[in-house]
This record gives sequence, structure tokens and C-alpha cells, in this order.
Amino acid sequence: MRFYVQCATLLLALAAFAVAGTQTPDTLKAKADAAHGAEQAKLCLEYARVQLEHSNALFTEGDVDKAQQQIQEVIAKRMSAL
Repeated sequence: MRFYVQCATLLLALAAFAVAGTQTPDTLKAKADAAHGAEQAKLCLEYARVQLEHSNALFTEGDVDKAQQQIQEVIAKRMSAL
């Protein structure tokens, strides 16, 4: 029985990570704006990570201007959170 509980817990944790990984930067930004305290900090970091990964892909594709614009947006979001 204990094995089944551990497996179920692991599956739920993996599902939560999968759902978090599929959120768009805009969704994460909106959630961060609505949150407070530690939850806001966590969501801001997740937003920054997702946005910077997307910016990296844009740099790789050669769309430098749009990539830099997104990085500036992440910096502005961080500065407004301080």
C-alpha cells in the first residue's frame, strides 16, 4: 500500500511540473502580478526563466531585436517587483 501512495505522489508531482512548464510567459506574468509575497517571487522567477528560454530561441533563430525586447521586459518586471 505504501508503494502505491509513493507512486501516486510522484505522479502528481510530475503532473504539476508538466502543467507549470506549459504555461505561457503572459499567463505567468499575470499570475505573478496577482500574487503576493513568496508566491509572487516564485512566479516571477518562473516567468523570467520561461521568457529567457524563449528569448534564447529567438536569438538562435536570428531574431535579435525581438529577443532583446523580451529580455528588457524581464528586467523591467524584476525592477518593478523590487
